[in-house]
Amino acid sequence: MSTKLTGLIVGIIAIFMVLMGALMLLSRKKPYYIKEGFANATATAKQTKAPEYPTDPLTELKNPLIKIVKKLGNMSAYFANPQVWIDVYKTSHMSLAELARANIKRERAAASAAAAAAK
Repeated sequence: MSTKLTGLIVGIIAIFMVLMGALMLLSRKKPYYIKEGFANATATAKQTKAPEYPTDPLTELKNPLIKIVKKLGNMSAYFANPQVWIDVYKTSHMSLAELARANIKRERAAASAAAAAAK
């Protein structure tokens, strides 16, 4: 009886620690770096304006729990996609050469699709 209770307590503490770690990772503010480089040659100081900072629509929500639920919903939608798991299973049995061939084939198909869309 006491081992089941101990296991339950340890399990609850472990789940709590994992969720707190996920919350800490998700709540970190990512720094915004201004891309440096050459601007248009005709641009003058009057034409340049301050960079627009990226906005995350989830930052508009005030409740952090809703943010977490939305992000977990997006992740679960990705992992619930059966095509993802089919691809993972197929690639898990491939050698490095087969993986490289499949990647080249996929890149060529994407390039031809982009070229067809551009026409």
